[in-house]
Amino acid sequence: MRLLLAFSFSTFLVFSLVSQDTDSQSYIEFFNLDLLALEDTLSDLGQVILEDPVLLNRQTANFKFSTLFEKTMKVKGAYAHDFECLFNVSKLNGPNDDFKIYTWQLFEGDDSYVYYGYILHKDGRVIQLKDQSHEYYTPEFEVGDKDHWYGSLYYNIFPFTAEDSTSQYLVFGYDGSSLMERRKIIDVLSFDESGNPTFGSPVFNASKESRGHPPVMHRVLMDYFAGTKISCNYEEIHNSVVYDHLIFKKTQYGEFMIPDGSYEGYVYEGGKWMHVAKMFHHSYGDKNFPVPEPVLSREKQKDIFGKDAKRATKNVNRDEKLYKKARENNKKKKEAEEGGS
Repeated sequence: MRLLLAFSFSTFLVFSLVSQDTDSQSYIEFFNLDLLALEDTLSDLGQVILEDPVLLNRQTANFKFSTLFEKTMKVKGAYAHDFECLFNVSKLNGPNDDFKIYTWQLFEGDDSYVYYGYILHKDGRVIQLKDQSHEYYTPEFEVGDKDHWYGSLYYNIFPFTAEDSTSQYLVFGYDGSSLMERRKIIDVLSFDESGNPTFGSPVFNASKESRGHPPVMHRVLMDYFAGTKISCNYEEIHNSVVYDHLIFKKTQYGEFMIPDGSYEGYVYEGGKWMHVAKMFHHSYGDKNFPVPEPVLSREKQKDIFGKDAKRATKNVNRDEKLYKKARENNKKKKEAEEGGS
């Protein structure tokens, strides 16, 4: 219907423009009817991806969608097109409007989500992102690229300058993860001279007050109970990254991480993001965070449920032994790859 209306409207205006000795081709390029037609087809496929109860149908629609979307990105005028009818796709503009990121998810089962993404540069370069999350042993300490992307559904982006004066971006993502748990991710995006992306950077640093936070991380992961919600974003009013502090809590489905009503986060300092264990009632250098009364007692270290507070500034589902084993596996894998090259 939308395409039919667009065609009828375009036909009327084309005749009007021709009658005024105006170049009708300029009009067609301005409204880009090819993009409208492609968007209509993509919108139909996107609806199947989101709503069809049959996995095979979703997978088939997703394959067609991904193939057509890449083709659409290469059509003249695609960068300026907003694709407002693609409800299954998250659309983010680079802060300087020199690139755009498109991401979406495919639900394959209760414990399986696969993520898809494209980066479109303003000069027309199109880069496909391939979700290889399952190959990350310790995602908090690894670097990826377009073919080794820790996939997620991006919902915000924030620029900053790294220690080496390069431009980098915090990208905030959501991962459906599993039946009982969801995941929020703070990743770091940067580009090389050819415009190829790198994901992950050692910019998340522990502070003196941090407990359980590794000295340095390349990205931040937070797993939490699917029956609750957490916030994790850059807050302009506080000029910092703020997210819910999580604690273990027993539920009818087992013990999971849930928010306790307090917050932690990161503040930018000299190219790095320094961890703040207690936001809103914490003084960090010359930065004072005006806050209401703290939710947690500073003296007794109790949460709002009256239990001893447990910090969760890293992925608590991996203990130190598992971290060590994973790092050893990574080292052996890297040595094997270097030996075979």
